[in-house]
Amino acid sequence: VAGKAFEPSAATASQSAGPSSPNGGCSASADGELAPEAVLQSSSLLESLRIIERGIQQNVFHQRQLLYRAVPIADRDFAESKRRASERLTSLDPKPDLRGAEVEGDVDGDDTTAPQHDLSHAQPAADHGANQGAQQRESSEGQAAADHQADHDAKPPASGATEEGGAEAADDDGDAGSQGSADQLAELEAEEAAAAHAVAEVEPPELQFLWSFHCEEARGRNVSSMSWNKVNQDLLAVSYCQFQFADQRDGLILFWTLKNPDYPERRIHCKSGVCSIDFSTAHPSLLAAGMYDGTVAIYDLHREGPLGEKPTLDSSRMPTQHKDAVWEVKWVSKAERGEVLVSLSTDGRVTEWSLKKGLTSTDLMVLKRVHVPADLGGVGEGIISRTAAGLSLDFPCNDPGSYYAATEDGTIHRCSCSYNEQYLETYFGHSGPVYRLRCSPYWPEAFLTCSADWSVRLWEPERDQPLLHFQSVDLADVVHDVAWSTSQSTVFGSVAGDGRIEIWDLAKSSLDPVITRFIDATSERKARLRRSPSRAAVNPPAPPSESAAAGPDETAPFFSSIAFAYNAPVVVAGSSQGVIHVYRLRGLAAAYESDDHAARVLQEVVDRQQSGSSRVSQ
Repeated sequence: VAGKAFEPSAATASQSAGPSSPNGGCSASADGELAPEAVLQSSSLLESLRIIERGIQQNVFHQRQLLYRAVPIADRDFAESKRRASERLTSLDPKPDLRGAEVEGDVDGDDTTAPQHDLSHAQPAADHGANQGAQQRESSEGQAAADHQADHDAKPPASGATEEGGAEAADDDGDAGSQGSADQLAELEAEEAAAAHAVAEVEPPELQFLWSFHCEEARGRNVSSMSWNKVNQDLLAVSYCQFQFADQRDGLILFWTLKNPDYPERRIHCKSGVCSIDFSTAHPSLLAAGMYDGTVAIYDLHREGPLGEKPTLDSSRMPTQHKDAVWEVKWVSKAERGEVLVSLSTDGRVTEWSLKKGLTSTDLMVLKRVHVPADLGGVGEGIISRTAAGLSLDFPCNDPGSYYAATEDGTIHRCSCSYNEQYLETYFGHSGPVYRLRCSPYWPEAFLTCSADWSVRLWEPERDQPLLHFQSVDLADVVHDVAWSTSQSTVFGSVAGDGRIEIWDLAKSSLDPVITRFIDATSERKARLRRSPSRAAVNPPAPPSESAAAGPDETAPFFSSIAFAYNAPVVVAGSSQGVIHVYRLRGLAAAYESDDHAARVLQEVVDRQQSGSSRVSQ
């Protein structure tokens, strides 16, 4: 349509371009008409096409966005579509006895499920990076849901049975005034909320794939960090940086929204890899970024065009800049002092940055390596005091004056912002680098850590040993990231180097995750072999090649980052191939009267799990 509308006529094409127009920068012909080239390059045309593209994407992703928002009618349609799809499969392919098929698949390594996509060769217009079989099933389910929705819309609404019926009833009783309509609307919302909660209670926990954010610019880049905007909670910033030193390249930050899931709203190219990002709470348009070369940069999203790709403030020419990669940046509210930025680097420095008079810095702490006691896994030898590489930090939700810092040595330190001589407390427990530390948003005294020792641990500041230890029996790889749920105090998620994403619910179990999903069929097959050692012993997998004997397969895709959405039951997981998978979290609904109630629930669950673990050990 655009090509036809702006196709130059013979008369226009033969005319020479005139002087530039002072209004739009478009060249005009001798008789005042705009030249075709100028029209096609005009900013107003590009903006119009962008709006049209957004409208098309809204139609394409409408059903999945309803599921993203957890709209009750979409959930009912989804449940109905699953039922219809199950009945259709049963009627088309009835197999009364499939016993032995799963065992054969486990032993021989044949995948009994549908094949999945190799993310390293994924195309932009192809599947969004999830399991192909699951995508096909969800596509058929989505089509069935759309058919069901069409049937639903075609039927005459019963009085009070649907939203349309409620609206007609409100119109019929218009003489009763707006109060009656408001009461009916409140009743409908209460009924829909109750129905959604009832559905969540009966359906099993699962991650429903919705779509994925990916584009050509991010292909092959590792997702290093993700941050949701605190005000526009549909805006997700994603940073890209390779974890390996020898694989470093330029950096990239992409901004994704629900307006157009197929292409980022904005891009920022950086000279160095971007290790960490965080949106400001006080000034939502400000994004802090920590670079692999030690730079800390502040970007203002209000600035557009070429200026938008340049940081408003950065530390690249400051003598106090970090000397190594900045693996964590965190905005912290300091009450009367306003909001400040705190960064942590592998050069051992924890630095506070103030924006009041340009960009100024103060070191809060220089992390020092400590001696690990022999009974806690130490080698029992003294070490020369030197800096420890910091990898992650976080602040308790009720105390901006203290923070926790995780190090490459496996130790965790509790520090004070006003005292930089020594640690308040040191925690030992991990036997490898601690890659992520996250404080609970509900219970300030609890924080999670994940490590290269394949485990996730839950801590409390008053105890020098972890409260709980989480590790799946078939997990034998590094845990890259961990995150608390933003809506349920007992739920958290983690991603590991073998390509899995795990969702844990402490209210259900501390031994096994309630949901485990893999990035592709190969990763799931390997985990299945580890889960069944007796079968693997009967028919062991082929020995690794010489190129793979030195370590794991670095080309295999894996999840490297995880985050929970603020305004929806949604989990996003970033991969080593530059794809962000968007999942709807189902079957784990929980209702709390307040944040204090949620904190009490988490504390009671942890106490109960500890008591059970103590009885088992005795």
